[in-house]
Amino acid sequence: MGADASQLKGNSNALKNKDLNALSNLTPGYILKLKERFESGSEDYNLTKQGLKDFFKCRDNEVEVIFKLFDQDGNGSIDSYEFVCALSMMSHATLNEKAELIFNLYDFDRSQCISKDELTVLMTNVLSSLKNMEGKPAPTIAEIEQKTNQFFREADEDKNNQISLKEFKSYVKKDKQILEVLTSFGIAQKSDLGTDFGSGEASVPDVDSDLDEEINPKGMENSARKQVVKTGERSEFDEEDLGEGDQATPGLSGVINNSIPDSYKPSRRDGEAPDASLDLEYIYGIRCHDVRNNLRYNADGKLVYNCAGVGVVMDKKNNTQQHFMSHRDDIHCCAIDPTGVFVATGEIGPKPRFCIWNSKTLEEVYSTQAPMTKGIKHVAFSRDGTKVACSDMHDDHNVFIFDIKTKLKSGQAWTPIAGG
Repeated sequence: MGADASQLKGNSNALKNKDLNALSNLTPGYILKLKERFESGSEDYNLTKQGLKDFFKCRDNEVEVIFKLFDQDGNGSIDSYEFVCALSMMSHATLNEKAELIFNLYDFDRSQCISKDELTVLMTNVLSSLKNMEGKPAPTIAEIEQKTNQFFREADEDKNNQISLKEFKSYVKKDKQILEVLTSFGIAQKSDLGTDFGSGEASVPDVDSDLDEEINPKGMENSARKQVVKTGERSEFDEEDLGEGDQATPGLSGVINNSIPDSYKPSRRDGEAPDASLDLEYIYGIRCHDVRNNLRYNADGKLVYNCAGVGVVMDKKNNTQQHFMSHRDDIHCCAIDPTGVFVATGEIGPKPRFCIWNSKTLEEVYSTQAPMTKGIKHVAFSRDGTKVACSDMHDDHNVFIFDIKTKLKSGQAWTPIAGG
């Protein structure tokens, strides 16, 4: 799709044709089943008018509209792969779901990656379908090769000579020329494409998938669930969560009984916790898929960052770590003060915890849970290090400022000096 996208943009009303309403609401799962039926029921992968009626139970007027669009050479048959590709684009699904559906249709070896040859077939059918719906001649071999090469070159981010599903969906949602074609046909809606980081005046939004992930972090629902479990508002496994088949299976009791060692002797302490504990020594990894600017150096030249719900201070020279573990949920942001000693970290969750701690001693200096909600998105120290600001993940994007040099009386809660 790419350089000559303007050839396809425009005046097509094919997707708005009332005679195609029945075909524009098919689900991705149903379309995959249709593909399987085509492959098993047709030796040459072509559909006649009678075949179309048999497969779709179409009325005569629907058949005529479809053949007018897709039987370009007038030979009385249409290419089933090309037609299924068009159905995929018209399907009742989001752009993300449509991209995955089309990817799976042409991942012939089920490798979860598309080769150059598979992409060529995909591009041939996509371009042919779009031009058919526009009422224009089929694309030439030169056009298909040009667009396939461009797509493959730009979408293959890791340069391993194949395109993964993630790369395919990412490219489809980022390439403006592709999006202009899809929106002009009604295949994609602006609300379906992601957050617009541009001026808002363009025909398609200026999308950045990395920024979109930061603004709309995943896992918030699961974090909310963990929060209410921790506060005792519900148990980890409630009856309402159990579906059919989730109840205890009687047959497993025999397996459990057979796993008991022959030398086992019952004890009154069987239900107690073991006389052992685990100490955290080393954490591999850093949270970076939906955050940025969370890797710092402290005054001692040690790395300070966050992973899961732990603040990590790493001595690169000795390859050792120290861990700040006062958080109760995943840490989403961190900042270090001008002295390079004190670290501010904020977690996700409906009632997120915000902490300031000493990166040398791992001692917690300040902490508060209110008034932020839904998670803490960003934290930052003032230039003189006397104040710290944080923004939460509430729909209003509230910002709160704390005076960390104010001495609190015994029992006094740490509250912001400004917020809103």
